[in-house]
Amino acid sequence: MISGEKNKGAELNRKKVIQILLLILLLGFSLRLARCYLVDNFDEDGVSYIRMGQYFAQGEIKKAIEIRPEIPLLYTYLVGVGTEAGFSAEYSGKYINFIAGLFIILALFLIARNVFNDKIALTAAFLGAVHPDFIEESTGIMRESLALCFMMFGLYFAMSAIKKFSWIKWSVAGLFTGLCALTRPEGMELLLVIPVWLVISFIFYSEERKDILLKALPGFILFIIFFFIVVFPVQIYFQKYGSIYNVLIDTKMLRIYLGV
Repeated sequence: MISGEKNKGAELNRKKVIQILLLILLLGFSLRLARCYLVDNFDEDGVSYIRMGQYFAQGEIKKAIEIRPEIPLLYTYLVGVGTEAGFSAEYSGKYINFIAGLFIILALFLIARNVFNDKIALTAAFLGAVHPDFIEESTGIMRESLALCFMMFGLYFAMSAIKKFSWIKWSVAGLFTGLCALTRPEGMELLLVIPVWLVISFIFYSEERKDILLKALPGFILFIIFFFIVVFPVQIYFQKYGSIYNVLIDTKMLRIYLGV
């Protein structure tokens, strides 16, 4: 399916593209590493995530959830895993975001390359590497970097599956989107964005309507199935310990969608 024509004149040698991308990743790594050592402060949310991670590491799931029962718990649970592995809760949280931040750069490259060409993809990756907001989120105690990483890879695989049908890509897109929803409720956004794109494609690309009905629509159904395969078991498990987060009825996201 059409999602943007590549300008072949703007394509670069594959080896050169990989070399430049590696240099951009190295730049992103250096900037994030520098900020990790130069800036060592975090907000009230960060303090609560550290405490939750410490409780998770001690096996005190109920106590961890009591601190923030309304939020998705994947990030704080991973902080607990890192703490149990021997790192401090603070550095576990930072390392998770640090790694996610580097993968965001890669995701930006893949998305832009899928829609446009190598030059634009490298430009997108460079902007992701040096953008102050991305750097800040990649080095703090917050959920945004990990959630954005999952969301962008979910978007990339969904776009790739729409462009060239693949059951595997639709499934992987659902898995990444589910992981995003377990990190921040914004993971639900792709469940609205993708059908909107399919409707637009159906209206404006009449020659592709058959593909949309026979391939993209079933693929999106598979996407939803894998999304809930990831989300529901984890959600049900934590609700036994007092979590009140429900990805389907999160009031914050409903307000965003309704514009109120």
